[in-house]
Amino acid sequence: MEKEIVFNINHLVRGLYDALSECCNEDARPRVSFLFSKTLPCELKGDEEALMQLFYGTLYECIKHDCMTNLMVELDAPEDFLYKEKVAFKILNVPFRKKEVYNLLKERFARELEALDAELVCNEKEGSLEIYVPLSTAELGERRHYRLPSSLMLNKRILLVLEENNDAMALTKMFRYFPMDISLSMKRLNLQKYDIADFDMVLIDRNLAEGDTAGLLTEAQKTAGTAIAYYGECNETEPSEENAVFCLPKPATQEDVYTLLVDVFWKSREKQ
Repeated sequence: MEKEIVFNINHLVRGLYDALSECCNEDARPRVSFLFSKTLPCELKGDEEALMQLFYGTLYECIKHDCMTNLMVELDAPEDFLYKEKVAFKILNVPFRKKEVYNLLKERFARELEALDAELVCNEKEGSLEIYVPLSTAELGERRHYRLPSSLMLNKRILLVLEENNDAMALTKMFRYFPMDISLSMKRLNLQKYDIADFDMVLIDRNLAEGDTAGLLTEAQKTAGTAIAYYGECNETEPSEENAVFCLPKPATQEDVYTLLVDVFWKSREKQ
């Protein structure tokens, strides 16, 4: 039976993460970062249900014993995505005996692998589990899959203040897709190195935005007009019409990054 449908890869990844979160308690949501290649179309055609089951099962095996394991998932596609190409889903730095899990997954998801005509690979040299799935693009001829509304939005100066190295790697690459001028500060807001007022936006991990740091961000927003965005969950009481606070959900997809840029540098300016 034909099960191929057009689906949004960003929505699939978001649903995947939400499903994984249900396996963990509220204090231990999965630490999974998703790195989207610029060559990956946002809309694909294939057996979404089988892909979701296979992708979820593989990731679940990686976190079922410890939700706090840091994982990086790279989603990649060939440079020239002409019609139907192999899309790669690579779970990097797998923290256990990969060969055993590989054999388990091959047996448990034999039906999904056959339905997708997919290949499951245990890359012991790279320390990764990899899924290769032939999928069609719904955007024939498109090379850039996310287009900002105006060229005036390009090359904005953005400071990322992040807690996890995987998040830093993924977000830096996804912001530079547009392109943006990215600076990175790990673990804390480094005021000796960076002046907040020099940036168009500061994106800070929710876990790092406390006490004096929150006050400094608010002051920079008032005096310099620097936009402030939190990476993680935003409290409904924080944003106000006078001092808007933006939010990038964790983990972020390429579509989430696009939406944030539009909200900050396009929609918010239209309201002024």
